[in-house]
Amino acid sequence: MYAQVKEIAAKLDIKEEIPRVCRLQTARNNVPYSTEEEYYRRAVYVPYLDDFCNSLKKPFESHKETVASLQHILPEFCTKTDFYSLEADFNFYEEDLSQKEICAK
Repeated sequence: MYAQVKEIAAKLDIKEEIPRVCRLQTARNNVPYSTEEEYYRRAVYVPYLDDFCNSLKKPFESHKETVASLQHILPEFCTKTDFYSLEADFNFYEEDLSQKEICAK
């Protein structure tokens, strides 16, 4: 990906540079690096990926318990589960189930 960015920058006549490094890190991202590629990977790409992954997790946090409790329908746990504990899960997914599956309840 970095090679593609460099190629596009070269076509646009943009010089590859690293921002100035300050002694006191107050408002700048002073990451250790040995090459320009390493600097941009640590200062831009990795933080972006981290934020992107965290944003993917947020929408599913509210469903975490419901999904985790569905493990009780697996054969390994079926014998140890009282199926009344699955009622809340069933109600949550009821509109996604077909009429035939609902009647089996």
